[in-house]
Amino acid sequence: MKFILLKCALCVLCLSYASSALALNFDAPYMGNVIAQKLDEKALQTKALKQVLIKVSGNSNITAGPKAKKFLKDPQRMLSQSGFQMYRNTEYYFALFDELKINDFLTMTHQPIWGMVRPNTLVWIVVQTKNGSAILSDSSALEANDLPLIEQPHVRGITLALPIMDLEDSAIRVSDIRGKFYNVIGKASSRYTVEYFVVATLEQLADSSWRLNWSLLHYEPLSTTNNPVMSKTFTGSRVGVEMKMVNQIADFYASQYAVTNSSTDHFIQKIYINGIQNYNDFSLLINFLKKLDSVSLFVLKQINADQIELEVKINGGYASFKNALKLNSHLFMIAPPNVDTPIENEKLVVNAASQASSVAPVTDEVTTVSEADSAVSDVVAAADDKGKAASDKGKAGSETGKGGGGESTEKKKIIIADPIYFNWQ
Repeated sequence: MKFILLKCALCVLCLSYASSALALNFDAPYMGNVIAQKLDEKALQTKALKQVLIKVSGNSNITAGPKAKKFLKDPQRMLSQSGFQMYRNTEYYFALFDELKINDFLTMTHQPIWGMVRPNTLVWIVVQTKNGSAILSDSSALEANDLPLIEQPHVRGITLALPIMDLEDSAIRVSDIRGKFYNVIGKASSRYTVEYFVVATLEQLADSSWRLNWSLLHYEPLSTTNNPVMSKTFTGSRVGVEMKMVNQIADFYASQYAVTNSSTDHFIQKIYINGIQNYNDFSLLINFLKKLDSVSLFVLKQINADQIELEVKINGGYASFKNALKLNSHLFMIAPPNVDTPIENEKLVVNAASQASSVAPVTDEVTTVSEADSAVSDVVAAADDKGKAASDKGKAGSETGKGGGGESTEKKKIIIADPIYFNWQ
């Protein structure tokens, strides 16, 4: 029996006040959250849509182009839900936009798409003034209304957290941060759910002049060494140097995790995972893969008591796919065994791209696909809430010529990547 997974386009009347489940979700890429101020609703919608384009593309200059300016003239056309809500004594306007329309525009303009899988970052920063030095905490940043560290991450769609500096955090001293004792700081960061952490010193040089020296490190819980992936020094106003740091962190993440769709290169990646103990573990893995924009299809090839094997089809974004796997705290890469696991009992789990056909391991070969070729059985999970099935089905329609009711052929370059192996912990 065939199961064609579709998701209808979200069509909800805009509400002046909406439920807290949707409101002010700063982590949602397709939701804009802007301070209301005294702007009319059309201006707020445009401002929120600009924020969403920047968050989803990872490109802070995207709204300056002529195509983007035309796209921004009618934000109502992309709007799914909106409203106002108070947050920390400030009124915000939030707007949820149609994911499919946003993605179609970014694809048309050859912009990358950066979806739900994004790293969390903990910022350890010493602030030195003429009155002394102290580690900036979450509460002290709020009291000082440190907008670049509070608001700018929301604009760029990243999560930056500051330590709460309770009794446990107080084990980290100013000298640890100044001395760049990364391993000690990394160990202290383990209580927070983060993939990266920042070690920084912000020094006041004059009344309005500051110097910010900072390093971004990838958190490696099993590593004995932590090496910076980026180190910078900025001089200028406090707002200016903090803003630069946030933007450069966001730019780096976008370069690592955003996906630029390719219509010519398709990758096939086999993944072997040891240690899946129960259905809950399996569901966590499946849901994670469904969130990856680089993944258009994945097939469960084999499952046994010790290991599962998946075959993943990646349309572009191969590097971002491998980087995203590292963000899953359950997956730990291991060396491949001497003998490959045999493949049998193929079952299609999710075909989010076209629901059309399984992926054949071919290179530079003409591939014919049609809806009739689909043999979907034992579907494990329905299409996820983000609407990937609907979006990719639209792409499949254009690729296969379904609008004309027949089959079509196209030249595809399919690259078979070496298998990768993980333990699930």
